[in-house]
Amino acid sequence: MRIALAALATLTALISTVAAQPSMTPPSGPGTLPPTPAAPYYPYQPPAPSYAPPPQQVEAPKDLKREGTARGLAIGATAVGLLTIGASLEQEDGGMFVGGLALSLIGPSLGHIYAGETGHAVKMSLLRTGGLIAVLAGAISYNAVEDSYADCAYDSGCSYPAHDSDKDKAKAAMWIGGAVVVVGTIYDFVDSARAVKRYNDKQRPALMFGPTMIQGTRGAAAVPAVGLSGAF
Repeated sequence: MRIALAALATLTALISTVAAQPSMTPPSGPGTLPPTPAAPYYPYQPPAPSYAPPPQQVEAPKDLKREGTARGLAIGATAVGLLTIGASLEQEDGGMFVGGLALSLIGPSLGHIYAGETGHAVKMSLLRTGGLIAVLAGAISYNAVEDSYADCAYDSGCSYPAHDSDKDKAKAAMWIGGAVVVVGTIYDFVDSARAVKRYNDKQRPALMFGPTMIQGTRGAAAVPAVGLSGAF
């Protein structure tokens, strides 16, 4: 009987000790906050290295042309040709006259030849030559009409009803031919600088492609890509 009472007293003491300790689980009920969930655990991942090749400097081509040089060649050669024509008339030198005439017709296109547009130079030189031929043909025709009219004036039985119309045709040929020569020359003077610009633009690369690496978000690995750059 004493043994049973001692065992009961010991069990009661143990139950009281356990009940006195604080509970590990917070009580739930009115006025209490829900437990905060523990943050998920992720193992540490070092960021993937981001690599981008250093920008490459593109050196400008060494054979770029100068706009001032092209325009100077065109105007200078034309001026020399005209001066040579004037000197040949004073000296009555036919060879000098032909050389000066050729230089004055080709000279305005020397800027395009300098810029590599030889085809343009040939076409414009032929155009000016055609205009000059029209001027000479009109002048010859005009003189012929005047001579024929003068000869007919001394002949009472001669009439020249087409005199005025033939003179107008000759004048029109001279005006049109002269306009072709002058306009073609001025156009080449102005366009010589643009011809150099067109040449230089062809020497510079317009678009450049290059490999690069793009870093992904949230620690994703870098992925290869293609970069595009341009010069305008």
